[in-house]
Amino acid sequence: MNREEKLAAWKRELDSLYKKMEEYLRGHIDSGQIKIERRPVQLTEDDLGSYEAEAPAILIGKDEVIAEPVAALLIGCSGRVDLSGPWGISRIVLLEKSGPAMNVTISGTKNRKETSIRSPLRGEIEHRGWYLVTPPPAATATLLNEDSFRDAIMDVAGG
Repeated sequence: MNREEKLAAWKRELDSLYKKMEEYLRGHIDSGQIKIERRPVQLTEDDLGSYEAEAPAILIGKDEVIAEPVAALLIGCSGRVDLSGPWGISRIVLLEKSGPAMNVTISGTKNRKETSIRSPLRGEIEHRGWYLVTPPPAATATLLNEDSFRDAIMDVAGG
């Protein structure tokens, strides 16, 4: 894909994620407990250059949680969005089926080689999609769904 196609695909992925977030919070939005505003942000990536994207701000009373895109082109994933609030940050990453893999080959004497392939993530990555990923070294991936998203918001908002 060329630059424009990659950027358009990334923006479609972000829009899809943001619509899921709104869907997961629909009851709270309809009741007026939560408001969501999409705000413009500027990003710069080596392969995509500078571009504008959206970052939803989730307003919960006096607290604000922002889902800010980090990048589309990262090692080990197809994009990342940081969910940040007054109590911390949760990483939301777009993973391919089975997730990232590390290939390690050790060469020894007499043409002896040992090869190991393993994932740097714990958890089941059964299909391509958005996952919450804890920080390394014991990084764990959890499928982003209504329950895991609400838990992440509670973690970063201190609720």
